[in-house]
Amino acid sequence: MPLIFVSFFPDIVSNKVVLFSHCPNCICRLHVHYPPHVSLSLTSGDLVLEGESARFRCAADANPGGGGGARDQLTRSWFVGGERVRGEAGEEMVLEGVDRRLNGREVACEVTNSIGRTRATKRLEVSCESADAAFGDELWKKIW
Repeated sequence: MPLIFVSFFPDIVSNKVVLFSHCPNCICRLHVHYPPHVSLSLTSGDLVLEGESARFRCAADANPGGGGGARDQLTRSWFVGGERVRGEAGEEMVLEGVDRRLNGREVACEVTNSIGRTRATKRLEVSCESADAAFGDELWKKIW
C-alpha cells in the first residue's frame, strides 16, 4: 500500500474531518487534540438581587473531552474571589443567598483535560435592595 504524506496545520475545525484521496480505500479521519475552550455565563441574569441565588453555567469544548478513559475526562473547578469552592465540580454552580460582600467578586470556572487547562471568568454584580423594600413605606413617611 502506498504512503501518502499530507502537510498542514490542523485546528479545532479540523477535528473529525474526513480526508479522501485519489487512491482507492484511502480514507483518513483526523482527531485533533486541543485544550478546553470555556465559556462562563450567569444564567440567572446579569444583575443578581441581594438575597437571591446566582446560577452559573460553565460550557466547555475539548478533545479529548470525555467518553474515553479516565485521562480523557474533563474536570471542572470553581473559584469565587480567587478561592476554590469546595464540593463544586459540575457544569453548574449556584451561590445561594448572595449578599453585597460578593459584589464585584470574580467567579471563575477552570476546565482541564489531558492536553491543558483553561479558565473563564465573570464579575458578579449584586444589587442591594431599594430603600423602599428595606425600610418600608412607614419609615419613608417619617423621613419626608
